[in-house]
Amino acid sequence: MAKQPEDEEVQNVEEDYTAFSKRQRWLIIILLGIAMLASPLTATMYLPLLPLLATEFHTSLQAINLTITVYVIFQALSPVLLSSPSDHFGRRPFYLFTFALYVVANLGLALNKSNYGLLIFLRAIQSLGASAVLSMSYGTVADITVHSERGKMLGPMLAAGNLGTCIGPIFGGLIAYKSGGFVWAFCALFAFGVTMLLALDISLPETARNVVGNGNVEDKKWNQPWWKLMSGRSRSPASSTEKTSSAKSDALPKRSLKFSNTFKFLRIVFYKDCFLNLWISSSFYALWYCVQASIPSTFSSVPYSFSEIQVGLSYLPGTIGVIGCMYLSGKILDRNYALTAEKIDFTIDKKSGDDVAKFPIELTTS
Repeated sequence: MAKQPEDEEVQNVEEDYTAFSKRQRWLIIILLGIAMLASPLTATMYLPLLPLLATEFHTSLQAINLTITVYVIFQALSPVLLSSPSDHFGRRPFYLFTFALYVVANLGLALNKSNYGLLIFLRAIQSLGASAVLSMSYGTVADITVHSERGKMLGPMLAAGNLGTCIGPIFGGLIAYKSGGFVWAFCALFAFGVTMLLALDISLPETARNVVGNGNVEDKKWNQPWWKLMSGRSRSPASSTEKTSSAKSDALPKRSLKFSNTFKFLRIVFYKDCFLNLWISSSFYALWYCVQASIPSTFSSVPYSFSEIQVGLSYLPGTIGVIGCMYLSGKILDRNYALTAEKIDFTIDKKSGDDVAKFPIELTTS
């Protein structure tokens, strides 16, 4: 029998959806779950400080509330500006860039004692740096996890991220209560930012499928974690050969500095189903922020007269519910996916991933 050409053999090999091992995937999820603390922790740790900030900056509580509005605006803009480029250029550089912004902003906020205009500007930069990790983490999960198991990965990660909404007000209130000021709160966020920046640089590999395929392709040295560069080792999964890796690298699109896809996401808004989903989600978040922003002024005044730490503790009931909901939602998503597959006699492929074009993501009833 004639020997089949090597190139044809490479093409016929059924490739795993991801070359990252289960252990590597969970390490990435844990790391990103901690990184996702940045945005909710920063947003809620700030809330018990509002009366103190109004006093220190010699302005009204309404003017300080404006800094919350600025934070929320840039919390929305950050994923818009950075998520699509991270698909194109790779996710790791944007994780590092945004956390570097976050570190600089927190340092500036800790040093700024009286300039209200600078406070607003630094809050915008702080939000820009803290918020992109939320959307990029969704992309990272999609990079390394098949459709049928994404809920299992997203649930714990989102629950860990939303832990910030639980512990943030307590930490902020405790710091304000013990120190009588706001500086140490921003110093704590600065320390958290530096720690995460180093952890991501040392440990987080590139996962964007546009850059490294399923993980078999080596990216440029400047975009590899420190541990890999220092050890001199390269990833060599048992499921692929060097020839497969080379072929995959040639097949991937070449990255170029020319990029024009940043605002293409706006097309999604004009689809009725997507618009309704976005509207529902944004309505819940708008209400949640209104409640969060009103708690400090409500409970620190008569008849409650709560201390800063008591104000922080008053956030616990709602945030515990959010954490539990996020974890359970992930479980329910995977369960619903499996039940739907069973109902239509669809075979779930946990090795190479499912062809979602053949899966009823939307069910139409007459």
